[in-house]
This record gives sequence, C-alpha cells and structure tokens, in this order.
Amino acid sequence: MELQMKAPEKKVTRGQVHCPMCTHSVSGEVEYTKRWMKVVPGQRCERCGSSLDVAAVLYLRNAA
Repeated sequence: MELQMKAPEKKVTRGQVHCPMCTHSVSGEVEYTKRWMKVVPGQRCERCGSSLDVAAVLYLRNAA
C-alpha cells in the first residue's frame, strides 16, 4: 500500500503587490494556498512596466 501526498490546491485572485523598481503598491494576480502567497509570474507593473516576478505580496482581500 503506497501513500501519496495530495498537491495543495492553488487559488488565484487579485491583490496588492509591491513593485521593487518604482516602490509603489500596484494590483496584480496572486497565487495562494494555505501556507504561502506569491505573485503569478509574467506580470508587469502598471506604473513603470517592470517585471513583478520578484514582487512582495502586500494585501490579499479574502471574504470571511
């Protein structure tokens, strides 16, 4: 009998992320599970056009 771990369920929603180049918070798509949140790769900053691949997630709106 082999036990296999289930892959965590990933959800994608909009949130506020911190752009490292222009140092503003902009909206972007955020992928999250129970334990972590990260910015979906391939997005661009609305203000300066730089990549948001290394951006930090600041705010994620969830309904209770």
